[in-house]
Amino acid sequence: AKEEQEAAPPMKLLRGLDEDGLQWVVKQTGDTALYKSLADGVARSNAVTSVRCLTWPGAVCIAQKTSYANLYIGYGLRAGERDFFPPAPPDVQDEPVDPGEVPEPQGTEEEEEQPVEEE
Repeated sequence: AKEEQEAAPPMKLLRGLDEDGLQWVVKQTGDTALYKSLADGVARSNAVTSVRCLTWPGAVCIAQKTSYANLYIGYGLRAGERDFFPPAPPDVQDEPVDPGEVPEPQGTEEEEEQPVEEE
């Protein structure tokens, strides 16, 4: 991932939609008429502009005047890609067979009962 970042050319922080390499749909809805303000004479609109990404379904930006909101609700898959289904986990293993009583690896009981002779 680090090599990819170093190999990619640096991009401007603010750039146009056509420079992104993604497909976008821009719509303006609501009251699109221009109203001239009596205070300063500047024309203003009450329209809401929405920008929707066709490459990454679920990515949307909504803006009105100086307010905006970015939202992504999706599966993290590009448009047209196959759905991702992780493989099922393996079956749960059966309990191992109980071998029954097994002699201790240290020796027999008779050897353990005998006192150790000290020299």
